[in-house]
Amino acid sequence: MCACVPGSPLLRYTGEWKGGQRHGKGKLIFASGGYIEGIFQNGEISGPGYREWANGDSYSGIFEMGERNGAGIMVYHDGAQFEGIFVLNKRAGSNCRLTMADGSEYRGDFSEDRMHGDGVMVRRGT
Repeated sequence: MCACVPGSPLLRYTGEWKGGQRHGKGKLIFASGGYIEGIFQNGEISGPGYREWANGDSYSGIFEMGERNGAGIMVYHDGAQFEGIFVLNKRAGSNCRLTMADGSEYRGDFSEDRMHGDGVMVRRGT
């Protein structure tokens, strides 16, 4: 089943429904060109899923009520990549890895989307 919502940033949802809400496996395509797919509960993606933004960024991991929340991998359009924990869409936790587009790498702690606490940075030449 597909639903199109006029005037909404959502272009199309294809998947399972329950009680008039997205519920079960589905794919939500945004008017911007990005999309999100996975398991929906009560209208929001929750559990394992995948999101791709129109700019080429992508996330594969755990969602909770539509937010990146749990273990995941974020790949940025410039080639950088973050592997670790997200809390309410922000990078957080210990033993995370951020590889920058130039090949430099940080392994360590994040808090509120920033490197914070114990960690090691290895810089590569540009």
